[in-house]
Amino acid sequence: MKHSMLLLAALVTCLSGYSQKTLISKDTVITYDFLDATKAPGDFLILHKKKVRFRIINVNRSLYTFSWEQATNNYNTTPPAIFSTLNSQALPGEAKSGNESKQAPVQNGFWDRMADYKKKAALLDELSTFQSDISFLQKNCADSFSVIEALALKKTNTFLLGRRQPTYLEAIHTLRNFLTSSVQELKQSYDSLASSFDSAQINLAIAKKEKNAKPDALNDDFSRMKDAMTKATTIHEAVVKYETTGGIQALCNQLLSINAGNFTIYSPEYTANGDDMTVSFSIDPKETMPCLSPYANFKKTVTASVKGGWKFDFSTGLLLNFSFGDNQFFDQSYRLDSVPGDPSQKKIIQNSNKNITIPSIGALLHVYRRSGRDFNWGGTFGLSLTNQTRLNYHGGLSAIIGSAQRIVLSTGVTLTQAKLISSQYKVDQLVKADLQLDPVPTDNFYRLGWFFAFTYNLTGK
Repeated sequence: MKHSMLLLAALVTCLSGYSQKTLISKDTVITYDFLDATKAPGDFLILHKKKVRFRIINVNRSLYTFSWEQATNNYNTTPPAIFSTLNSQALPGEAKSGNESKQAPVQNGFWDRMADYKKKAALLDELSTFQSDISFLQKNCADSFSVIEALALKKTNTFLLGRRQPTYLEAIHTLRNFLTSSVQELKQSYDSLASSFDSAQINLAIAKKEKNAKPDALNDDFSRMKDAMTKATTIHEAVVKYETTGGIQALCNQLLSINAGNFTIYSPEYTANGDDMTVSFSIDPKETMPCLSPYANFKKTVTASVKGGWKFDFSTGLLLNFSFGDNQFFDQSYRLDSVPGDPSQKKIIQNSNKNITIPSIGALLHVYRRSGRDFNWGGTFGLSLTNQTRLNYHGGLSAIIGSAQRIVLSTGVTLTQAKLISSQYKVDQLVKADLQLDPVPTDNFYRLGWFFAFTYNLTGK
């Protein structure tokens, strides 16, 4: 018994440092950076009944699907095409001729107002480029959210020129006001240009009636004005459509979509039960990546070993039963020997018994609190049978090694029945020679010993 306990104590010492894992002792959210493979979540310990969720950051939700089928935000990543065919550089400036003094009354400031409109319409080229840049950032799958947000703020401040803002939300607010006022100014500039063009038409009609007028030159000049006005009107119609269809708000929404929520995904909440908990998830691209992604796809399985909570399980195997130092633990046999010098009496003698153990096959019930490791220390109770189909009872301590597949080393007390001399007789007792005691009467008595067991459960059931 002493040697058995020392063996188990040594085993506990060896395994006490086994499988050191992070312990989760309260409801927790585990954060994983999608762009940093070195920090992927690994196996961990979690207290029984505690809850855990996985939080994955820096993953662009518009580009990936997730195995747990949570809803993803599919926001608009295509820039409005409303300005794609327009170019403010196509608007002509004032046409030069050799008779500017004669044509000035006809033009009536038209080319000056055209120059003003062209200057204001140049914003549309910058806006188209800006929207393309933001759309690219929305599909960025190589940089972290903080980097993408910083780039979006930088590009917004650049577009705003001298209206730089320190925070991203302030920049979006300023952008909305800036675009609203710019569109209004552009519409007003067009109204002024249209008024000048109408005046030019009237002046042209009057000039043609003058005797010194040159109709061909006037017609050529007005033709250039008319062509310029047609192009300006096309741009003006696009600007009005952009405004009435909510183009400014759509652009602001694109910027607002670059937020931590759209670059973060949460798993469902899982409660720790059983011996361990396995969580599997995958992240797959919806389509070909527009940039260099750290993963073509991502698959991860995490095993959480559960710590705490009472566990009852079984094992079967071989038990060796020993006495506490006397032979009364084993079945005994007896005989009658003659008494020297006294033929009228005989003496009851116990035969020699050379057994050192009683092997048995049995099943043990183990009771313990989960350690969360592949080693548990607990109490054990069980039954076993010897080759005489005798039932033994056991109670003690167990060292349980493994998880789904286990081997168990146990030791403790055995209660068994031993065949010993009947209570009415005793060893070395003298009896009459003619007394019929062949064999010497025996009965079964419950005796205590100790056991050492090697049992197992390789099925996990």
